[in-house]
Amino acid sequence: MVVAAGSLAVPIDNLGSLLAASATFAAAVAVDDALAVPADRVHYHANAETLVANQLERPFAILWFDDFTYADIGEGDGYYLQAGGSIVCRMQFESTEAVNDDAAIEALNFFGGVLDDLATISGSDDNLPFNSVFQVSPPTRTSREMMESDGMDFWEATYRFQYGHR
Repeated sequence: MVVAAGSLAVPIDNLGSLLAASATFAAAVAVDDALAVPADRVHYHANAETLVANQLERPFAILWFDDFTYADIGEGDGYYLQAGGSIVCRMQFESTEAVNDDAAIEALNFFGGVLDDLATISGSDDNLPFNSVFQVSPPTRTSREMMESDGMDFWEATYRFQYGHR
């Protein structure tokens, strides 16, 4: 197993570890311990999207960088560069509810629960502290056409996690 090191690998690996540590994510994967979330539930890099969606067990997350910079922090003798940027996280979740309103609440509970868990553990211990989390695309259910043609029925949402300099 390759160990994450450096200003690019550590932040994205840390977000993946935070996702795996989310009690909400672990409960949806149906494992008792968040540390037991299988590694195949968190994927790194947008190229993971080329996987056929129904090859991945849900819930899952795909992480990739939106941007990365080194920015100057401080002035004079206190001048130095700090790494920062944003990581995009796309998650998919399968509802167990057949009724659309119940399925929507279940999906919102999942996405909101994961975000709440990450907000609680971000910055604690050695966890990467996030400055903010933005919703890129709201929780949305699979289109009726996709349900009928591919038999897939899931919810998807995308968030951007900003970290480092402000």
